[in-house]
Amino acid sequence: MNRSHLRRRAAPTPAPSINKPSKTKPAKKAQTRKRLVVSSVEAHAPFNVALRSCIILQSSDNGFFYVSAHILMVAAPVLASQLSGERIAALPVSQDDIPILAVPELNSAQLLIFLQFLYPIANPTLLDVLDLAEVSKFSSTYEIEFVTQVLDQELKRCVVLQPLFVWVSACLTKSEAWAYTAALGILNSPENEDLALSFYYTSDLNHTGVTAGMYYRLLQFLEKGGRVDASYQLLQPPNHVDDESMDLEMTCLDAAILERAPADVVVASKDVPSALYPAHKAVLQIASSVWAQDLCRLRARSSSQLPTLHLEDAPVVIRTLIRWVYGDCMEEDTVDLETCILVLEAADRYEMSKVKSKAKAELRKIVQLKPLQGYFAAVAHGWDDMATFSAKLTASIDDIYPYALEMENAPPRSYYNLLRYRATARDVMMQVVNGYLATGRTPSLDRSGASSLSSFLPASPAPLSKENASRLPGFSDSNIHLLRPRFGMTFTQEFSLAVAVQLENAIEAALDQLRLDVD
Repeated sequence: MNRSHLRRRAAPTPAPSINKPSKTKPAKKAQTRKRLVVSSVEAHAPFNVALRSCIILQSSDNGFFYVSAHILMVAAPVLASQLSGERIAALPVSQDDIPILAVPELNSAQLLIFLQFLYPIANPTLLDVLDLAEVSKFSSTYEIEFVTQVLDQELKRCVVLQPLFVWVSACLTKSEAWAYTAALGILNSPENEDLALSFYYTSDLNHTGVTAGMYYRLLQFLEKGGRVDASYQLLQPPNHVDDESMDLEMTCLDAAILERAPADVVVASKDVPSALYPAHKAVLQIASSVWAQDLCRLRARSSSQLPTLHLEDAPVVIRTLIRWVYGDCMEEDTVDLETCILVLEAADRYEMSKVKSKAKAELRKIVQLKPLQGYFAAVAHGWDDMATFSAKLTASIDDIYPYALEMENAPPRSYYNLLRYRATARDVMMQVVNGYLATGRTPSLDRSGASSLSSFLPASPAPLSKENASRLPGFSDSNIHLLRPRFGMTFTQEFSLAVAVQLENAIEAALDQLRLDVD
């Protein structure tokens, strides 16, 4: 099946600005109107011929269509209202003095479909799902009901034949109603009987505008069999209250430090001019070679003012950098994941090796507590080792489909890769434990590698299915109950502590050899 219709489209050319008519010289209004050269790209008949009382509609990709103003006013009165009174006088004109109305919502192919419905000619041949969705959204916005009805019927037919394509199109056009209809189509698809469609993934999801968060909500919808609350939305995340907002406190160094050694420089954020942090030149120069050069060039504005070092970073980043530079003189700060990453990036730019090491250590602590957030942050920054480390730790999360707010800015593929890794990891853990239960021996590493562990490692990631995805770390089929968790594994009191530790180490060694796809 040809899926080229879902390729990412080029960014639309900005619509020409509308020039307001001059009030002081109305007689010269026509002379001051912006003129555009109509492109040589030919539109389909009958939209390639200028007739009396026509206007030109300009698509997002600079296609030009001659359209009868009378037909537009009758068939699309809301759209035609932009051609009345002073509005039409403000529009740019072609070299033939024909008004040009920009339609930035539609590209040339989509605008052609829309116009073919308005004219008394044969209806267009509808092949492209995304085009259908875009034109349906456009006609609905401008209250052209008969076009909307025809396109909606066609989209319903497409839901039966290719529901995932319609869902992707709904994501790209931000149509919640069609996302829900398409999700029901996926749920009722015959393929859902044979495949674990809750893990259904194709390259058609690789589009800017489709996020891991959307993909997660689709999986949740399918897992619940479509039985969701009326308020459930597939495209929008639930209302989120951020309980880890960045600390914008203006104080930085403790007052006692500044009393013993008065500040001789102020560090300021260009983003928030009121965020001023007194410090000491000598300390900052030692901490950063970049700052050292900048500080040498600083001059105080007056004898009563300290010189100010202006930085591009947010106040919370500057404050954390300074406090970590002073180290043991300061009380330990608690930072969130986002702040820690920003501090790490800033420390790298400013060549602050000590702060950079501190940031990496803090980042590892945060990831151990919140591995899912750490995974998506690592993917976003291209940190493959951290992504693998975080993915391994997510094995301790019981949810089949775990969620983090960072998924709203991540591609669906990153979530799919994580689900595959988790399923494979759980298979490996099951085999290690079951191998011990069967033989009474735990796998061990030899000098050359993991010879006895190799039998537990699949040649490729486990095929995703509802069965291996729903296995929780408790391994209830082996009647194992909680003793202590590690990497999602739990052990029974039947095991001695020494055996439990051996199993844990064997599982960790096996997981260390699993490969995480990071494409």
